[in-house]
Amino acid sequence: MKKTIAKGINTPLVIADTEAGTISIKGVIIPENPAIFFEELDLLINECSSATHSLSIDFDLDYFNTGAARYLYDIFKKLREFKSLTINWHYEADDEDIYESGLEFQELAHKKFTFIQKPEGSN
Repeated sequence: MKKTIAKGINTPLVIADTEAGTISIKGVIIPENPAIFFEELDLLINECSSATHSLSIDFDLDYFNTGAARYLYDIFKKLREFKSLTINWHYEADDEDIYESGLEFQELAHKKFTFIQKPEGSN
């Protein structure tokens, strides 16, 4: 079953396929109240992983603020527990901040990420 969190001005589009155990997160995360967005995301992660016992997440973030980063840290700490987990971290060649954030999150999660450089002009 496909579920979405609609893209807002300050939040990304999230598409989850609970049967396949996949989640795609694309856009910016700069919500005024990050707890609301991340609570919804956490529920999707739980639902996807409980249905398949595996999880694949694509992070295609253009930007996130420090408030969102704190919640992302919590998500990645939680993902340490997952046995079957794939994380794809998308970044633009000239965006060192997003790339380096992915490296930090990879270390925090204790999981190997797949780093995918976006083709030029893809955004």
